[in-house]
Amino acid sequence: MNQEKKPLLIQSETNPLFFLFPVLILANLIFGADKEIAVLRTAENDKTIATDQYLTSRHEETVDPASIRHPFAKGDAVRIVIAPDTMHFVNGIYHIDDHGYVFLPVIGSTRVDTMSEKTLTTFLNTVYLQYLRYPTVQVQPLIRLSLLGGFYKPGLYYINPQASVWEAIALAGGPVREDGLKKINWYREDVKLKSGLVPFVSSGVSLETMGVKSGDHFRVMQQPMRTGWEVFIADVLPIVSVTVSALSTTATLYYVAQASKGVK
Repeated sequence: MNQEKKPLLIQSETNPLFFLFPVLILANLIFGADKEIAVLRTAENDKTIATDQYLTSRHEETVDPASIRHPFAKGDAVRIVIAPDTMHFVNGIYHIDDHGYVFLPVIGSTRVDTMSEKTLTTFLNTVYLQYLRYPTVQVQPLIRLSLLGGFYKPGLYYINPQASVWEAIALAGGPVREDGLKKINWYREDVKLKSGLVPFVSSGVSLETMGVKSGDHFRVMQQPMRTGWEVFIADVLPIVSVTVSALSTTATLYYVAQASKGVK
């Protein structure tokens, strides 16, 4: 009697981790996508918040324009600082042209003479959001001040109007003369406004509090003014002395020569 042969079943032992790898890969893709979406949503929310702040500040200015201070004047400058990134490409001083515009990296010409410090700060935080790790833009209006004459580094400078007179003089290295602070004259359009800035230096008041305006200049003589007698003593008398000595020597030699001839 033939016995029916049953097929031989080969049972393979399957490693349980074989099914775990696809699950882990799928979970990683899902969670990675969720993370990217969360980052995009966060960036979009930050941009929306910055835009809302900018629009709010603009609304505040349109509500009461007379109460808003516009410190960025034509012909002056604005300093932009990205803290704490001191090497950021936006950092620098930007001249404001005679139409009230500055040329900024990436965004180009931007009118600033109608903005307050708050409005400009919010605007820059908005437009540079994708280039910033944190919205930490700081702006500072600058005025033009000339320091001429007897300073170690005379020249034309941009300076914050909230800076003190001491800081302004320090830009030019200080006066050459020891009594220079007493001799510094404050001019506006060639009209002398004040002579001697010692009281302002001592009190530490700001340029704005003093009443300094953009385009003013401080000037000090390199050498003190001398009287006629001092000029005579320092410049004329040495020449007279040398001349008299030369004439006296010539006359002496002449008489000696004549005396020698008479002896012969």
